[in-house]
Amino acid sequence: MIDTTGADHLHGGEALMLETMVRKFAASGVEARAAVADTWGAAHAAARFLRRQIAVIAPGAAETMLRPLPLAALRLEGETVTGLRTLGFETIGDLMDQPRAPLALRFGPDIGRRLDQALGAIGEPVDPVRSPELVEV
Repeated sequence: MIDTTGADHLHGGEALMLETMVRKFAASGVEARAAVADTWGAAHAAARFLRRQIAVIAPGAAETMLRPLPLAALRLEGETVTGLRTLGFETIGDLMDQPRAPLALRFGPDIGRRLDQALGAIGEPVDPVRSPELVEV
């Protein structure tokens, strides 16, 4: 994850910035997908499940983009996804259309939390990967 707030214009906009990043990865032999969205959860879902190399999700369009995606796009535990599928849920939209209380009683708070994070209703803490300290000799 990269927070590009205020820097997109330096690279010709979001789409061009993502295209450049993906192209540089490809030149190094790494297949990559990239997405920009209002939230980390929406960007992650777009990059992993839209089956496009580059996805720019317009501000306020996360819910529409998320609805047809599979449950796994919410980064739920495997057991939760399996349980939801057993009950007939297949997409994120299926969950959005249901009252949350019964789901929370059966599966715990993670479903509601992940939905809220993906939609921007609550923040999602990010634990950055930091490079090791430089050692000089």
